[in-house]
Amino acid sequence: MTFMHPMYADDARIFLQNGGFPTSAPAADSMEYRIDVENLKARFASCVSADPPDPHQVLDGELATASAEWQSELDGQKAQRDVILAAEAKASSDLTVAAQAMAEALGQSLIASRLTEWQAYYLAVSPEKAGLDYPTKAEFETVKTRISQARARASGRLYAASRAALSAKSQSERAHAAQQEAYAIADRAAQPRGRGLMYAQQAAQVVKASAAATQAAAKATETAVHATRASAADSKTLNALAVTQSHATKAEFRRKAAEEAAAQAKEAAEGQPSRPKKLPRTPPRPRRPRPRPRQRRRRPRKPRPTPRRSGPPPSVSGIWPRRRRRGPRESGPTPPRPRNGRSSRERRPLMP
Repeated sequence: MTFMHPMYADDARIFLQNGGFPTSAPAADSMEYRIDVENLKARFASCVSADPPDPHQVLDGELATASAEWQSELDGQKAQRDVILAAEAKASSDLTVAAQAMAEALGQSLIASRLTEWQAYYLAVSPEKAGLDYPTKAEFETVKTRISQARARASGRLYAASRAALSAKSQSERAHAAQQEAYAIADRAAQPRGRGLMYAQQAAQVVKASAAATQAAAKATETAVHATRASAADSKTLNALAVTQSHATKAEFRRKAAEEAAAQAKEAAEGQPSRPKKLPRTPPRPRRPRPRPRQRRRRPRKPRPTPRRSGPPPSVSGIWPRRRRRGPRESGPTPPRPRNGRSSRERRPLMP
């Protein structure tokens, strides 16, 4: 099978789901038939170009239905796909312009920084102290002219980068509006969001990431322009900041692309027709308090009578007199103990 036909993940799903190749197809009006059709449309959306293996020729009806519905879904969102693809092309062009302007502005800021440092050094010393190495007046004028030219060129690059950033932002808004229109079409047709856009989903990620990177490039260009107009001490700091911001454009592109991919996944999960949205939970009804069982009243117990103690009556003070202790035992043989409280002499005679 793998030699004559490539093995896809959906092929394995069908094989495991049916315990082998399907030998029969469900009825067209059954729930199993609709599930198979939706699975086939998900197969087409995952860019699997080949039909599933069907050696018993039982999936022709499901394939025909799924193909017709899939083509209808694609046609229904064609206009939105075209808008997103056009926005991607324009945003990518804007990013190229902004990146080139940023690089040129960084170069002009570096030139202005070196010339400003040279100018500040020789203006701080006297010609007598510098000797034969002190520049002439013409050289000072040339350096001043080159600094002005660097500032002007950097300002021109800032204008180009700013225009590119505004254009990329508008393209991102166009792509987002087209996405929302496609989502509305999918919701009305009870279809998953984003599936009909196909590759335009990735194009929307590129549009929004390009817009974010273009904004970062324009910000770095602005910092480079400020570096050309700063003093010798501040120019180095601003120039280093501009270089750092230029490296952040790539990170901004990746961050925005990841955010858009996560947002698309969330929209696809929330817009699934087979997954109903959670309804607001109604508060439970208050339960009536259960009546407490009536407790039986216990009658007070009568006090138990104190047992009377045998012996002599109590004295006047109410204290029983103590018994006298017995004396020491007399020595001699111990008399036999009587059985049953009687001595052997007092036994009763046997019955005749």
